Amino acid sequence: MPFRKLNTVREGSDATLVANLYYLNKVIAFVNKLEKEGISVKIIDPNVKNFNNYFA
Repeated sequence: MPFRKLNTVREGSDATLVANLYYLNKVIAFVNKLEKEGISVKIIDPNVKNFNNYFA
């Protein structure tokens, strides 16, 4: 699936989460809790306005 731009919001090494603008704040709060437990998570914002344009 081609993305126009992948924006790395936070670096991490244990897992990767992809979250769009709507869920990004919730994911950041969740990852903050995980980091207190020693789990490092990378967060990617795909910065795509309409996913339907990419499914053909």
